[in-house]
Amino acid sequence: MFKFFLTHNYLEFTKRVNTLSFSSYFIPFDISQDFEFKKGIIDREKSKRFISLDGIWDIKEHDNLLEIDDIDEQLDKEIEVPSCVQLHGFDYNQYINVRYPFEYNPPHVPKHNPTYHYRKSFHIDELGCYELCFDGVDSAFYVFINHQFVGYSQITHSLSKFDISNYIILGDNIIDVVVIKWCASSYLEDQDKFRFTGIIRSVYLLHRDIKHITDFKIETNYIDDIGEIIFTNLSDIDISISHDKTTLVVPPKQKGVIVIHNPILWSSENPHLYDVVISSQNEKILQRVGIRKVEIVDGVFKINDKHIKLKGVNRHEFHPDRGSAITFLDTYNDLLVIKSLSVNAIRTSHYPDMPEFYELCDVLGIYVVDEADLETHGVTMIEGGYDRKLWQEFANNGLYDEAVLDREMSLYERDKNHTCVIIWSLGNESSYGKMFYLGADYIHTHDSRPIHYEGAWEMVERDEYYTKRIDIASRMYPEVSWLVDGYLNDPKETRPLMLCEYSHSMGNSNGDLSDYWKVINSNDRFIGAFVWELFDHAINVNGKLLYGGDFNELYHDGNFCVDGLLTSYRELKTNALELKAVYEGKLERDEPINKCLPLEELDDSNALKVNFNDEEGSLSLDIFTNPIKINFLRALTDNDQADYWKLKDLINASVKVDTLEKKDNYRKYHISVISDNYQNNLIDIYLSFTVYNQAIDVGVDYIINDEFEYTPRVGISFAINIIDIFKFFGYGIDESYIDKCIHNTMGEFSLKVKDNYKHYLKPQESGSHYYSSYVDLGEIYIRASKPFSFNVLPYSQEMLGKTKHDFELVESPYTYIYLDVNMRGIGTHSCGPELLEKYRIPKKDSNIFRLEFKLNH
Repeated sequence: MFKFFLTHNYLEFTKRVNTLSFSSYFIPFDISQDFEFKKGIIDREKSKRFISLDGIWDIKEHDNLLEIDDIDEQLDKEIEVPSCVQLHGFDYNQYINVRYPFEYNPPHVPKHNPTYHYRKSFHIDELGCYELCFDGVDSAFYVFINHQFVGYSQITHSLSKFDISNYIILGDNIIDVVVIKWCASSYLEDQDKFRFTGIIRSVYLLHRDIKHITDFKIETNYIDDIGEIIFTNLSDIDISISHDKTTLVVPPKQKGVIVIHNPILWSSENPHLYDVVISSQNEKILQRVGIRKVEIVDGVFKINDKHIKLKGVNRHEFHPDRGSAITFLDTYNDLLVIKSLSVNAIRTSHYPDMPEFYELCDVLGIYVVDEADLETHGVTMIEGGYDRKLWQEFANNGLYDEAVLDREMSLYERDKNHTCVIIWSLGNESSYGKMFYLGADYIHTHDSRPIHYEGAWEMVERDEYYTKRIDIASRMYPEVSWLVDGYLNDPKETRPLMLCEYSHSMGNSNGDLSDYWKVINSNDRFIGAFVWELFDHAINVNGKLLYGGDFNELYHDGNFCVDGLLTSYRELKTNALELKAVYEGKLERDEPINKCLPLEELDDSNALKVNFNDEEGSLSLDIFTNPIKINFLRALTDNDQADYWKLKDLINASVKVDTLEKKDNYRKYHISVISDNYQNNLIDIYLSFTVYNQAIDVGVDYIINDEFEYTPRVGISFAINIIDIFKFFGYGIDESYIDKCIHNTMGEFSLKVKDNYKHYLKPQESGSHYYSSYVDLGEIYIRASKPFSFNVLPYSQEMLGKTKHDFELVESPYTYIYLDVNMRGIGTHSCGPELLEKYRIPKKDSNIFRLEFKLNH
């Protein structure tokens, strides 16, 4: 059955076979129908001409394509369509970032290439013209109707249409679809994500008139108080267009203009749309059109003649229960969350989204940077290490020039009529070379909207970095200082700048947002920036959220996909709250208030009965379940993990009491924190205890070795029996850090201990409160000589540090208290620049904590 296909060179399979030409997405209704809507957009399933093939299909798994001898073979299982096969008992889940998940030998694919034979029956009541449409299949597929080969397609996130009019019969029909996991074009789809397979988007038939609309383009313009909706007929038949009381007939390959007096311009703030009805024969199409202008003038990006800032976020299509096969409602709900966070722009990382996404963005008012389905990041690692030269050679070797052109055409043609699309993006992380030329030129020839592509920054030979094919300069994760030093001060750079990725949201993160926006707001040449990314990627397996490495994969990249502003189920993290505050224009934290009072002298005539451990430098009291001792570590954040090589000496350090001063109710220890590997003092800490009748003063005075770069915190820790609620005065109510407290306010707050810890999918440091004046634990009231940071947690930092998943945490019968002279900022270094110097802890500092006990003794 497949011998014909297998005789072709693999390169032939970067091309589609028998698909209809790339064209804009639309759903025709019967001329006799009224249009119906859901969530503000056309409800395509209400069209009499729309026949859904979603639902239960038969399926059979094969090791590779060669195992299928007969398209009529019996299929032994069932599966829901759309879906990912890996979430229905087939293959295995794998999250991988940069590396290719198969041997690098382009354009060839592995012999073991999981193949899935799908089948479904459908009924036809009336013969005529029928288009078979696939909104997305991962990664390539063959189509058969009634045992006859119809065609082949690829580009996972592309609309594929086939004319099946000559293959169907009246009554019951059979469709067979053979999906292969890897194809020659998989080398162009190396995006950072879980690698899924299957019919991941909807499948449907469109019943068309024999002569019907095949394509059109809508553009808009305005001059003074006159708006224009400009319609170009790209079909071979006359088309009627109408709006309000205006109706025009536009011949093939001609233009028609609908004039709108005193138009309401479309923008994110006011997404006003005009309804244009497009009809021919017995079909009609509703196109909702926003009148707006997008242009770059003198290096400034403008919408409707005004410079605007894109306050953006990157968004994959993903859900923990459905993988990449997300639903319309998933998409709608994501967009509502995005709007609620004051985000006004989305980059479709790193492929075009489902067609309905763009209709929703038109209606809701969300600017879209529309990105082609293209990434070749794995080329950098084919010889070990990270080789940008190999990357650029791949972009210039000619192997995939036509295939990349197809991806740019597919992107542009499907989405060209959407008002929300303001920028085209050629793809992601694929270096830059001649394989981009045809696609960029095609878009420029057909459209006026600017082209973005960050990958040019990765060129080794930079003679084409300033190419006019790319209208927007772009960077990922630059240092804040680069925005001025590297961009504004570059005399060759005349393009506006967009940060397509910044402020990596992995774990407890996004500690540098306001620093970027102070600079971005300072100059109109900055377009804006897009946080990476919207939500965590993890897969629900029996109620447990799992990430890379949890599926017995040989190759994976751990929890690097757990990097969202939101959890996998779209719950807000403090990351998102910080973003919202900054995007709403709050770039400075609330004015700090210091309520620390001088620590007056106290009576020690009837001092508390304590136990000093002079060997380790600690103090015990009956109320403590763990003694008071120095603390210089935290449960590592994902951003800390990126600097593990700097931290490992501290993690493995030993603690030594060098000297001791003592009196009856007083101890002062000189404690050295010593590196095990080179026997060097990392930190010198002077820890003192002064015991009074109902209080203990704990003094901490430290000096960090100038040669040691990374200290997460310096302070003390202890534990008490479990408590329910604590009160404090500082930045709250959520966790706050020196570089992550914009969304907080300064005041007194009351919190449950169990709510103070934020449940990051991979446990880590959480629940600190910056610049606090006091903490009330009920039986213990804590204040200090100057403001401090603290944590009150139901878990020890040791447990948080050694636990891989949140669901594995076990609450102890104790409450853990951490009081810090200083806590290091959060930053975004898991995939971003080093933490700014101003957010690192000082090399030396001191504080005195007073613990006042409300007890009888």
